[in-house]
Amino acid sequence: YTDSNPPDLLEFLIDGDIRGEWDDLHENQTTLDHIYFDQHPEEANLLEDEGFEIVAGAVQHTSIKSPAPMVVAKRDSVTLALISKRKSDGALLLCLTSVEDKRAPPEGANKYIRAKVMCAGSLISPMPNKPGFSMMHTVTLIDPSAYVPHSIIKMIAPTRAAQIADFGELSRKRAATKEPKLGKLIHHKAD
Repeated sequence: YTDSNPPDLLEFLIDGDIRGEWDDLHENQTTLDHIYFDQHPEEANLLEDEGFEIVAGAVQHTSIKSPAPMVVAKRDSVTLALISKRKSDGALLLCLTSVEDKRAPPEGANKYIRAKVMCAGSLISPMPNKPGFSMMHTVTLIDPSAYVPHSIIKMIAPTRAAQIADFGELSRKRAATKEPKLGKLIHHKAD
């Protein structure tokens, strides 16, 4: 868990402008398209049976550095990110999957290998009886599209876990200095 509320934590996670401050492998993130579901109410209800409402989305091109440039090539990905809000408690769900988009650089451009995000996301739930705290569950399944030695994966995994431990403090810092990108769309209104 982390000592940050769900909207601030989500805003921190989706902010490509500051990702390089906490992610040593982040190189660049370009939003190719924004989708605001308050303008498309029929699609916003696709997850209604599960108690969620889709509020926003984006198509993004992201590039990352290699953790070991002599052994592993740089990667990039083109993803659709959807943000949903659980109606009962304001929990936020960020889902990502790879898509093809002609506005993204072609595969192999600048010697990047296009990784495929099979399924990735985070569920950020408010903690009952602990206002201002969140529980974050994260899953990531990525096909790197080329060989990555097991030793490199073992080197990266603990670093990622340590970064997540700092998300509460970093998200509060971001919330104090930057305007929210999604504003009212992700803030919970009690029924």
